[in-house]
Amino acid sequence: MLILPMQRKLDWREPPFLTIALLLVNVFVFLFFQVGDSSKYESVSEAYKNSGLLYLEAPYYGQFLSRQLSEGKHIEPTWIQTVESGAEKQDFSAFQHSMMMDFDFVSYLDESKNTIWDKSDASDWEQTRVDFYHTELKKISTFQYGFVPNEMDPSRLFTSQFMHGGVIHLLGNMLILFILGFGLERMLTRAKLLLVYLLTGAVGALAYGLSNFDSNIPLVGASGAISGMMGLYVGILGIQKIRFFYFIFAAFGYFRAPALILLPIWVLNELLQLWSHVDSGVAYLAHIGGLVSGGILGWAFKSTWLRPKEDELAQEDESEALFRKQYAQALSDIEELRFKSARNRLFALWKKRPEQLFLLEHLFHLYKMQPQSKQLHIVMSQWIKHEIAPFSDGFWKCLEVYVVQAQGAKMLSTSSRLKIIEAAMNDEQFRVLEQLLPLIDERKHHELMLRAVKQLKQHFKTTTHILKADEYDAWLTRLTS
Repeated sequence: MLILPMQRKLDWREPPFLTIALLLVNVFVFLFFQVGDSSKYESVSEAYKNSGLLYLEAPYYGQFLSRQLSEGKHIEPTWIQTVESGAEKQDFSAFQHSMMMDFDFVSYLDESKNTIWDKSDASDWEQTRVDFYHTELKKISTFQYGFVPNEMDPSRLFTSQFMHGGVIHLLGNMLILFILGFGLERMLTRAKLLLVYLLTGAVGALAYGLSNFDSNIPLVGASGAISGMMGLYVGILGIQKIRFFYFIFAAFGYFRAPALILLPIWVLNELLQLWSHVDSGVAYLAHIGGLVSGGILGWAFKSTWLRPKEDELAQEDESEALFRKQYAQALSDIEELRFKSARNRLFALWKKRPEQLFLLEHLFHLYKMQPQSKQLHIVMSQWIKHEIAPFSDGFWKCLEVYVVQAQGAKMLSTSSRLKIIEAAMNDEQFRVLEQLLPLIDERKHHELMLRAVKQLKQHFKTTTHILKADEYDAWLTRLTS
């Protein structure tokens, strides 16, 4: 789930110089510091072997993985077999790197050292592991500058914010940073925004560190600081209604809601992710720390230190009032039969507020009197694109008129047809389903067709439409033959 405040359109007349600078610093650090780590891993792996740790630890790695599997961790049994077979044959190439970097395994050995080795060997292993960590692993940038919870180095609360775990991690964070920064730089001075960015990022890292205080795994990424910006945004705007962009599974679009109401939703989502993805490696607590600290700062200081440069709230009130006025004028046009003027007003409003689907419903009713008009098909295509299942009764009534009376089914894209067919099966909208099903390629969408034809056959059989039931029975026979 992704929900981002999108109050303003991107406007390059006022470039977000701080945001661009932060983007460039993050990309520079990744390209010129972190990319070189891949070659360093080879020398570190060789040092691991030469230190004797490889031969000391390898016999117990399969045992450790078996214990993790029994505790419900996601471990492939075939992987355990590979490790045990390799250890037996003294061929460690398949799992040497994984074992070297598995700090849960190191903790396991530390707990069991006096059981699996004698006192002298246990002491030697412990000292060698400590030396290896400080002299070899510290050569890798994430261990140098990432925030390691059991070391609690304050400086790395900040340096870790400019490092990332990979290209996808970097690109995802930078995209969200760019979107948020564009809006926030219009509201705050760059110095204040930078300070909040660094501070909330540090709070996020600290929240993660305090909950994993014995961990040697370094935390990297700008996620805590970016979450802090999200919290700051809604904290400053408070209960004012603003526009949000959402992306949930395959559905996306816009909606308006009081800004601050999204803060607990964001936090709850992070908690659910934390509880359901225990071994994901994602620092959800860093996100929560950033969100909460940013929200508190924004709410507490929105009238003083973090007062927006321009009166964002007044502008939003003015924009909302203008929308209501123009919508009222459109309704007045409809009452007085000035349909062309009403259509023009509603189209203009919808372009400004694409998340307001009720505008499309008005437009549909205005254009359905002209079933062959191009505009009717444009309106319905956009409505289908933005409507989220489960569809409303009003939408289904309009859609049925569109596909049956206006014969619009042939005008829809394949993706729109498939979306409606899935929803029609769930909502038992059989008239719509009947119209769309013959337009789908049976070979490309065989499973969908099979389910839909079965459902129509059962429907007509139940409602004693024998001829139609027989028709779909024959279709079903053809699909299954």
